[in-house]
Amino acid sequence: MADKSKNFGNKVANFGKKFIGGLLFDDLPEAAEVSEADRLEYPLHDTQDYKSCIEFGTIQEEGVDLEGLIGFGSLFGKNETIEDESDEDKANREKKESEAKQKQEDAAKTILESQDNIDSTQGKDDAVQTSFGIGNTSDVNPQILKKCKLYLPAAIPFRDTASYENADLGTAGALAEAGGNASQGLVQSLLGGLGTTASAAFEGSGADGLSRLAMTKVSVGKYLGGEGTALAVKQAAGVTLNPNTRSLFKSVALREFAFQFKFIPLSKQEHDTVVKIIDFFRSELYPEDITVKVGEQDTSIGYKFPKRFKIKILYEDKENSNIPRILPCYLRDVTTTFNPSNMGMHPNGEFGEIDMGLAFSETRTLSKRDIGKQGEMF
Repeated sequence: MADKSKNFGNKVANFGKKFIGGLLFDDLPEAAEVSEADRLEYPLHDTQDYKSCIEFGTIQEEGVDLEGLIGFGSLFGKNETIEDESDEDKANREKKESEAKQKQEDAAKTILESQDNIDSTQGKDDAVQTSFGIGNTSDVNPQILKKCKLYLPAAIPFRDTASYENADLGTAGALAEAGGNASQGLVQSLLGGLGTTASAAFEGSGADGLSRLAMTKVSVGKYLGGEGTALAVKQAAGVTLNPNTRSLFKSVALREFAFQFKFIPLSKQEHDTVVKIIDFFRSELYPEDITVKVGEQDTSIGYKFPKRFKIKILYEDKENSNIPRILPCYLRDVTTTFNPSNMGMHPNGEFGEIDMGLAFSETRTLSKRDIGKQGEMF
C-alpha cells in the first residue's frame, strides 16, 4: 500500500513539472470507458492501482407517517365536530382516527415485545443481541440514491469521546456515599445540629480535626453568622471542609469525520468528472426550500433537511471489515481550494489542480451495544 501511495505522489510531482512546461489535456490519454455517463469516480486512470477507496452515497429517506406519529385524533377532540363537515367526510375522518390509534397501539406492542426478546436473550444468544445493538437496519443497509467513489485518502481518524462533569458531593454526599443511611444521624448532626451536639458526636474519637470542622460548619453558621467571621474561624482552626469533588458521566459526543482529497485531472474527461464531484457534494450540503406562492413570487418559509450520507471504506469493491463502520452522516462542510500549489491554468481557464475537504457528523451517538464484533462494529 505504501508503494501505491508513493507511486501516486510521484505521478503528482511529475505531472506538476510537465504541467508547468505547457502540457495540455489534448496531450493526455483518455480515461477508460465508463459504464454510466454520470458516474462520479476519481481517478479514472490507472484504477487498478487503487484497491482501497471510499464511497459516499446519499440515502433514500423513508417516508414518515405524521398522521400515525401524532395521531389524527390529536388535531381534533374526541367529541368535536368540524363545521360544515359532510357525513362522508366525517366517516373518513373517524376511520383515519381509528387507524391512527391502532397504529399507535401496534407500535407500543412491538416495542414491548422487542424489549421482552432482548431481556430473554441476555447472555444466551450473541447473534440476537447484536441485531439489537446496531441501531435501525436502515442505518446499516440504507437504500442509496447516488454514489461517489474516490481514492482512499491517508490518515482517517476514528475518535470516540465522552464528556464528564465535576460535581461537589459536599460533606453530606461523601458521608452518604461512604455509609449510606447509617450516616444519616451524623449528617444531620454536622449540618443542622447544635455545636455541642456535633462536638459530642466526635467525643472520644481522638479526631481533633473533626471537632474543629463541626465547630466551623455548625456553630459559626448558627450563632456568629457572617461570611467574614466564618472565614476568620476557619483560619484560626486551620481546617476547611472537603468539597468531595467527583467526576460524573454526562453524555457521549457525536463522532465527526474529515477527509482531504487532491485532484490533478489527467484528461478532459477526468477534469469534468472532478467538477461534477465537487458540485455533487456542495449541492447535497444545502437543504431544499419549502416555498409558498405569494402573488407571482415563491417565498421560502422553511427548509427540508439535507440528505444523509452513507460512507463506506472499500477494498477491492467490498466493504472493508477491518475498520469500524460509520453511521449515516450529515455533510456539514465542503472546502474547495483551486490551484493550491501553482498558478497555472489550461487555455480555457480550467484549473489543473483542485483540493477538496469534506467534514461529516454522524446523526446519532453510539452506546456500548453498538460496538460489536469485527465486521459489525461502528
